[in-house]
Formats: sequence, C-alpha cells, structure tokens
Amino acid sequence: IFKNKSFGPFSQLLHDTIDMGTMQLQNTHKACYEEALWLPQAVLLNDEKTIDQICDAIVKIYENRHELY
Repeated sequence: IFKNKSFGPFSQLLHDTIDMGTMQLQNTHKACYEEALWLPQAVLLNDEKTIDQICDAIVKIYENRHELY
C-alpha cells in the first residue's frame, strides 16, 4: 500500500516482536480496572430516558463511592 515502508500497518510486525502477555502496564491496568466504567454497546443503544437514568445511576454511585469501600 505504501511506497515508503516506514509508514503503514505495523500490527503484524509488532505482533511478532512484542509479547503482550509479559508486559507490565500498571497505568493501563489501573485505568481499566480501577478508574473506568465499562458498558456494553447494547446499553448505549437505549432510548434517551434510559440513558439519562443510567447516567444518574453512575453519578449517584460516584458521589457515594466512599460508602462502598
């Protein structure tokens, strides 16, 4: 695709040289497992009223997080 091979898809090249299973990514782990909220796509396909209720619930949990620990 690219004349200049310094640009282009590197996923296969990186896949062969980087073992993601042995990497220690503390900031990524913290962001994903301690600081983020994961919602399935289907949740976001609801109507506006349901989305508002979900947002209200998230805010309520956040505001009362000290009671959860």
